[in-house]
Amino acid sequence: MPSHKKGLGKMGKRGFTLVELMVVIVIIAILAAMVIPLFIKYADRKTDLDNEIFIETEKNEQLNEDVSKLQQEVKRLKKELKEQSGDKYGDTEGKY
Repeated sequence: MPSHKKGLGKMGKRGFTLVELMVVIVIIAILAAMVIPLFIKYADRKTDLDNEIFIETEKNEQLNEDVSKLQQEVKRLKKELKEQSGDKYGDTEGKY
Protein backbone atom coordinates (compact mmCIF):
# COMPACT_ATOMS: atom_id res chain seq x y z
CA MET A 1 0.00 0.00 0.00
CA PRO A 2 1.57 3.26 -1.10
CA SER A 3 2.04 6.04 1.36
CA HIS A 4 -0.34 8.96 0.98
CA LYS A 5 2.07 11.40 2.56
CA LYS A 6 4.38 13.14 0.19
CA GLY A 7 8.17 12.76 0.60
CA LEU A 8 8.19 10.27 3.49
CA GLY A 9 10.63 7.81 1.99
CA LYS A 10 11.30 4.35 3.46
CA MET A 11 10.77 5.26 7.13
CA GLY A 12 7.07 5.84 6.71
CA LYS A 13 7.06 8.95 8.92
CA ARG A 14 8.94 12.19 9.26
CA GLY A 15 10.32 13.74 12.48
CA PHE A 16 9.47 12.84 16.06
CA THR A 17 6.18 12.42 17.84
CA LEU A 18 5.19 14.71 20.68
CA VAL A 19 5.61 11.86 23.17
CA GLU A 20 9.19 11.21 22.02
CA LEU A 21 10.05 14.90 22.37
CA MET A 22 8.48 15.03 25.84
CA VAL A 23 10.50 11.97 26.95
CA VAL A 24 13.73 13.63 25.80
CA ILE A 25 12.80 16.87 27.60
CA VAL A 26 12.04 14.95 30.81
CA ILE A 27 15.38 13.13 30.63
CA ILE A 28 17.25 16.40 30.10
CA ALA A 29 15.36 17.97 33.03
CA ILE A 30 16.27 15.06 35.32
CA LEU A 31 19.93 15.30 34.35
CA ALA A 32 19.90 19.08 34.88
CA ALA A 33 18.28 18.61 38.30
CA MET A 34 21.17 16.34 39.28
CA VAL A 35 23.98 18.47 37.85
CA ILE A 36 22.93 22.03 38.74
CA PRO A 37 23.21 21.57 42.56
CA LEU A 38 26.68 20.09 42.11
CA PHE A 39 27.71 23.05 39.99
CA ILE A 40 26.37 25.51 42.57
CA LYS A 41 28.23 23.68 45.35
CA TYR A 42 31.43 23.76 43.28
CA ALA A 43 31.02 27.49 42.57
CA ASP A 44 30.45 28.23 46.27
CA ARG A 45 33.51 26.21 47.28
CA LYS A 46 35.60 28.04 44.68
CA THR A 47 34.42 31.39 46.06
CA ASP A 48 35.33 30.25 49.58
CA LEU A 49 38.79 29.21 48.44
CA ASP A 50 39.30 32.49 46.57
CA ASN A 51 38.37 34.39 49.74
CA GLU A 52 40.75 32.30 51.85
CA ILE A 53 43.57 32.91 49.38
CA PHE A 54 42.86 36.65 49.40
CA ILE A 55 42.90 36.76 53.22
CA GLU A 56 46.16 34.78 53.41
CA THR A 57 47.74 37.06 50.81
CA GLU A 58 46.70 40.14 52.79
CA LYS A 59 48.10 38.60 55.99
CA ASN A 60 51.40 37.82 54.28
CA GLU A 61 51.68 41.33 52.85
CA GLN A 62 50.98 42.84 56.29
CA LEU A 63 53.50 40.49 57.90
CA ASN A 64 56.16 41.41 55.34
CA GLU A 65 55.47 45.09 55.94
CA ASP A 66 55.74 44.62 59.71
CA VAL A 67 58.99 42.67 59.37
CA SER A 68 60.42 45.41 57.16
CA LYS A 69 59.47 48.07 59.72
CA LEU A 70 61.02 46.03 62.53
CA GLN A 71 64.24 45.57 60.55
CA GLN A 72 64.43 49.32 59.97
CA GLU A 73 63.81 49.96 63.68
CA VAL A 74 66.53 47.49 64.66
CA LYS A 75 68.99 49.23 62.33
CA ARG A 76 68.03 52.62 63.77
CA LEU A 77 68.46 51.38 67.34
CA LYS A 78 71.83 49.80 66.53
CA LYS A 79 72.99 53.06 65.00
CA GLU A 80 71.74 55.00 68.01
CA LEU A 81 73.43 52.58 70.41
CA LYS A 82 76.65 52.80 68.43
CA GLU A 83 76.57 56.62 68.55
CA GLN A 84 75.85 56.65 72.29
CA SER A 85 78.56 54.15 73.14
CA GLY A 86 81.19 55.89 71.08
CA ASP A 87 81.69 52.74 69.02
CA LYS A 88 82.59 50.92 72.25
CA TYR A 89 80.91 47.68 71.13
CA GLY A 90 82.19 47.68 67.60
CA ASP A 91 80.20 46.68 64.57
CA THR A 92 77.20 44.56 65.59
CA GLU A 93 75.56 44.66 62.13
CA GLY A 94 74.19 41.30 61.11
CA LYS A 95 74.70 39.62 64.50
CA TYR A 96 71.07 39.98 65.55
